[in-house]
Amino acid sequence: MKINILILNVLIPGCLLSQVGINTTSPTKTLDVNGEVRIRTLNNVSLPNVMYLVAADSQGNLSRATPFDTMYSSGIYVSSITNNQWSNIRMSTKGTRLDFVGRAAMGSGIDFTFSVFYDYGAGFSIISSPVIEGGSSINVSGISATSFRVSITSGATTENFLFTISVPSSDLANIVASNINGIVMKGTFVSEHNMS
Repeated sequence: MKINILILNVLIPGCLLSQVGINTTSPTKTLDVNGEVRIRTLNNVSLPNVMYLVAADSQGNLSRATPFDTMYSSGIYVSSITNNQWSNIRMSTKGTRLDFVGRAAMGSGIDFTFSVFYDYGAGFSIISSPVIEGGSSINVSGISATSFRVSITSGATTENFLFTISVPSSDLANIVASNINGIVMKGTFVSEHNMS
């Protein structure tokens, strides 16, 4: 009897901590399904109680995400990953409208917006005049096929930011805003792509 209890004490924890695989002999998670998944019943959750969504990465790993996480990772909304840099902005081989909402670290911070249109292969054009908080001024100029300049004046200080786009062969682009004085800029690009 003591031997049976000893064997059960050894085997049961191993079973409880094991990984289960469906259509795989080498599971990597507690439940690893190699195939399609169907859930027949899900509870309805109404606003404002929706806090998280179920999201999958490129390997099919499920995790929870906020609606904002989903929008930002889709490339429709891209916030600055690091200072003055935006990666994986959704673009197209037609035209893309880029709306920017952000802040430059001048004084206590200056909030501003601007909108440009990027015509793939032809370059940028201004859609609407930039808007900046009171007491400061902003100008978009120096427009070329791959860049444009944003000049912000606050009091007696003017800072110039050169926005340069790097469009890879896919439908994603990167933008960097350089400033000779190292002024930090953060914000979000909203991309409306596939516009002709």
